[in-house]
Amino acid sequence: MAVHLRLRAGRALRATHSSDVQFTFGNWGQGDFTGAAPADLPTAKALSAKMVDSFAAFAQHGTPAPRALPDWPAFTPRDRACLSLDVEPRLVRDRLADARREAWDGVDPFAVC
Repeated sequence: MAVHLRLRAGRALRATHSSDVQFTFGNWGQGDFTGAAPADLPTAKALSAKMVDSFAAFAQHGTPAPRALPDWPAFTPRDRACLSLDVEPRLVRDRLADARREAWDGVDPFAVC
């Protein structure tokens, strides 16, 4: 998520546990246990609306891509399609390919452990 939350002390939060809750339910200003607030509330609310629409579309139609979001095909091991819910949502295919290849660098699959 490109809309980072900031602790009241000014430190940025990244993908922390439950940081998506405010975006998922649109409950801004309710306060939470982290004391986090979005650095840009209008942008955060716009992203939140897209997330809420996505969950509602999934509940209603079985697909999490309402008209305002790109088509999101089912995930397959070959294609690895992921929807990046960002200020400008986009479909990303196999976004971790480089990291996955790097993890296997130097590993001999035929070596006996």
